[in-house]
Amino acid sequence: MANTARASAQSRGGNTPKDRVKLAMAKIKPVPRRPRRYNDEGEPMDPGVAAVVDALSIRAVRDVYPRNKVELAETLGVSKQAVSMWHRIPVLHVLKIEQAIGVPRTTQRPDVYGPSKGVTTRVRVSASGALRAGRHQE
Repeated sequence: MANTARASAQSRGGNTPKDRVKLAMAKIKPVPRRPRRYNDEGEPMDPGVAAVVDALSIRAVRDVYPRNKVELAETLGVSKQAVSMWHRIPVLHVLKIEQAIGVPRTTQRPDVYGPSKGVTTRVRVSASGALRAGRHQE
């Protein structure tokens, strides 16, 4: 008798509770996670801003000041909202950020402080959490 019930359920196109759950789960699409390289508006993040965000996250793990955008804003003397709204790092703050965090100016704003021909900039993290730039000839 059980076999006939199964056979009739299979002939109806899999109308068992398990089959209904499988169908419902197949219709649900996973919510795509937005990559870190995009800002709050969904636009691609400027590479200089991404480098500063990465440096801040490294400093947060190592517990070195400034650890986040709020402390960076305090260091620069601007509001935390201003730092969060940056689509590109303002030229006025590039040198201060380089001094405070250690992200080279050529990484923050390559359009303004582009590296000279044949010289590349490598970024390495020191034990203190500061990023140091090393220049070498190619």
